[in-house]
Amino acid sequence: MALKVISLDPNANVAYLRGDKSPQELKDAGFFGFDYSIRNVKKNPHWIKEAQDLNMTVNVWTVNEEEDMKWLLDQNVDFITTDEPEKLFSLIK
Repeated sequence: MALKVISLDPNANVAYLRGDKSPQELKDAGFFGFDYSIRNVKKNPHWIKEAQDLNMTVNVWTVNEEEDMKWLLDQNVDFITTDEPEKLFSLIK
């Protein structure tokens, strides 16, 4: 479905969710960024920088552990999805 959206509107901001493709593969397919679980990002931490170097967005979900939040903030990811927003906001301040 996502590739259909990209083919209909190449300017659509579509992020990939499955966590099984590198940022370069996603960029080549026309994706705007990735939206991967913390588990997938921890398996492939180099994907954060790779995506950033390709001017792609990086969103990580569902991040509820403070240690993971701090790590992602240090990596300057674009978005963090969490069930613990108060904890994340306290770290950002």
